[in-house]
Amino acid sequence: MGENKQLKGLVLAILATSLWGINGTVTRYLLINNLDPVVLVQIRLTVSALLLFFLLFIFKINVKIGKNDIVPLFILGIFGLSLVQMTYFYTISLTNVATAVFLQYLSPVFVALYGIFFKAEEITGSKLTAIGMSLLGSFLIVTQNGEIRLPFMGLLSGLLSALSQSFYIIYGKKVLNRFSPMTVLAYGWLFGAIFWWLLIPPNKALMHQVFTLRDVVGISYVIIFATVIPFLLYFEGLKYLNSTTMSVVSLVEPVVAVIVAYLVLREKLTLLSTLGAVLILFAIYKITKS
Repeated sequence: MGENKQLKGLVLAILATSLWGINGTVTRYLLINNLDPVVLVQIRLTVSALLLFFLLFIFKINVKIGKNDIVPLFILGIFGLSLVQMTYFYTISLTNVATAVFLQYLSPVFVALYGIFFKAEEITGSKLTAIGMSLLGSFLIVTQNGEIRLPFMGLLSGLLSALSQSFYIIYGKKVLNRFSPMTVLAYGWLFGAIFWWLLIPPNKALMHQVFTLRDVVGISYVIIFATVIPFLLYFEGLKYLNSTTMSVVSLVEPVVAVIVAYLVLREKLTLLSTLGAVLILFAIYKITKS
């Protein structure tokens, strides 16, 4: 019975991470066809939040929060859930899917560094090895013949994506102690959407944006199959698997992202970039096992 539950958890987690992996190619396709990353983030956060609140209402899950809960959820929504999406999309628009996803996957390394410097966690040889491998892997991905081959803003946004995801992981744990994951996501997406709409109002964001049928289909995928469904699958999988196993399973996402980007967009990794990607994946594996 236990093995069946674990298998169910693995299937759910792999489905979720695979859908996220495909999302990189869909997003890249939308962005190279003149969809603004900001507009995509605004629409994704807004519609995803509304859909999730609707599901919470249908399944009669309590979504009430107190006044003191607004600020923590607002902080998580802005600096975690929305910033990680904005920086990830922006990195994809300036570089490619593989570069964006592997730079973002440096987040476990930043989480480990946070634990070492601010939580007085033990500095083990395994952690140091993993950090060193991730740094070398990143160097191989972003450089060519010893020189940085990425646009500076692409590299900066990629690293910021990893940092914001790290913040989401660290700060999110504190918030999850008080609310269900779905409630956190619903309010996080909602507050993130409000922030971006206030920063760039609809009349400015949508002024020069023309939506084709291709855009509508792509955006629908991003909202339904890369946001709402995979998050539901992922949290359902958490019921049957421990966090370490889930972290290892999450490595499916960058692998799927690279394969789909190659098959659909013909994006290719150089030999050194491939080696860098492998080093980052192995580094994440070592950190989750340490």
